[in-house]
Amino acid sequence: MSRVFSVPTVLRMLPHDLLRAFLARLGHPDLPVPWDDLHARDPGPVVRALAALPAAAFDAVEAALHAVHDLACESGMAAIREAADPGDGGPPGPAAADMPDAGLYPRAVWAWLNHPDVVARAVLLHHVDHLTW
Repeated sequence: MSRVFSVPTVLRMLPHDLLRAFLARLGHPDLPVPWDDLHARDPGPVVRALAALPAAAFDAVEAALHAVHDLACESGMAAIREAADPGDGGPPGPAAADMPDAGLYPRAVWAWLNHPDVVARAVLLHHVDHLTW
């Protein structure tokens, strides 16, 4: 079954601390979002703040959220583990896929924040694994 991407869905799945770090990394640390009063799983204020961004900035956020969404599944976690494997017989790098107490979306964002090179490879691996012929 295919999962449908939407910005509000991804935002709803992320803890506020990870979402703030994610947006800051993308160059938006001061979005006008009432973080202290924001209810869990209420993406409305964040969606409105993102909608006020210039089109290119919004597109960059949306693309990054899409990568997170693509990897926030069991096959995405497998792609992260594979991408984190150095391939030289040494121990694999730290992988969000191995964070036992976090959900899939937080693990994908953690990897995006801490190991962007691994995530870039994982997205490619994941897309190739899901090509239809």
